[in-house]
Amino acid sequence: MTTKIYFSTNQLGHVTNEQLQLMLNRFNLGRLVSAQKTSKGVGNQTLFVDTDSGRYVLKGNPLYAEQLIEEKFYVEHLLKYTSLPVSSPYLVDESADIFGWSYAIMHRLEGVHRNAPIYRAESSEPDRREIAAISAKILNEMHTWKVEQYGELEPMTGTIRPFEGSYKKWLYNRIGFWLDDAKQYSVISPSDMKWVEEVLSDSEQAFDR
Repeated sequence: MTTKIYFSTNQLGHVTNEQLQLMLNRFNLGRLVSAQKTSKGVGNQTLFVDTDSGRYVLKGNPLYAEQLIEEKFYVEHLLKYTSLPVSSPYLVDESADIFGWSYAIMHRLEGVHRNAPIYRAESSEPDRREIAAISAKILNEMHTWKVEQYGELEPMTGTIRPFEGSYKKWLYNRIGFWLDDAKQYSVISPSDMKWVEEVLSDSEQAFDR
């Protein structure tokens, strides 16, 4: 995703059934049955949409230009390199004639959010261990996806723009940014700062590689 830091989101706002049907018509996804806001959607940018042809998720009013193109890029590559269930196809409409903003529509995946009360109430210790093992397996699969150049994605071309300087320089600057930001919410002592500096110093050789 973009490396630019945002502290706010654009919410969907009011969406009418007529607008939703126009969207469904554009992608031949059937007749609208119902729609409801998601309880766990990131930044209130998502909406569950059920039709007579299936169950979908609308994501719209992106926070920055090409957000949805970036997400489509990652969905397609996760599908290629991992066994992770992903919402594919990830259909993007960059026109704003229906909602006033661009949007993506994708199949709704089955399952329960891990923060849902039913998950916490009914999952056993063996269940949680199995989920942790599967998560580790998927993470390992994700690390098989490698590119020749580290940097930031150029969404429209699918190429990587190198960071200025080195990856270590970019990463250490980012860690410093979040450490300074943390001072607004917690006491960061001189010993804390010293500990971070020591960890970063000890890690330099690995990140240079």
